[in-house]
Amino acid sequence: MSADVSRWYQECERCQCAKGVPSVPGSFEPKFPFDFLLGRVQEPSAGSVHRFWSRRISCELRFEGACERLDAAANRRKARHDLPVREAALKDGQLVYLHDYSMRGRCKIQDLWSSVVYQVMRVPKECGPE
Repeated sequence: MSADVSRWYQECERCQCAKGVPSVPGSFEPKFPFDFLLGRVQEPSAGSVHRFWSRRISCELRFEGACERLDAAANRRKARHDLPVREAALKDGQLVYLHDYSMRGRCKIQDLWSSVVYQVMRVPKECGPE
């Protein structure tokens, strides 16, 4: 059975096209400008350096554009997230709870606020106490 499958795979035209040309490890030898001067390369390959640099510049421009779009999207998300948040000013006589920092252990999430209700006597000026 496996012999039939392997034979079919080798004879199948579509399978061979999908496989493509096998690559040989080490078949690529980099060419440097000094190789031409030393006579290792008979003639310089036309346009290979230009194609490399144009590809590199193209990739850099795409990367910069992607970074700009990511920053713009992050700023839009932050603005949309911060939109409903408004700093409510305290008023004289308003009743408030204080944050309880003394609570430790597993109940600190449940008992985040003190159970004592306080009344605002005087509103701080502009930025509050500093």
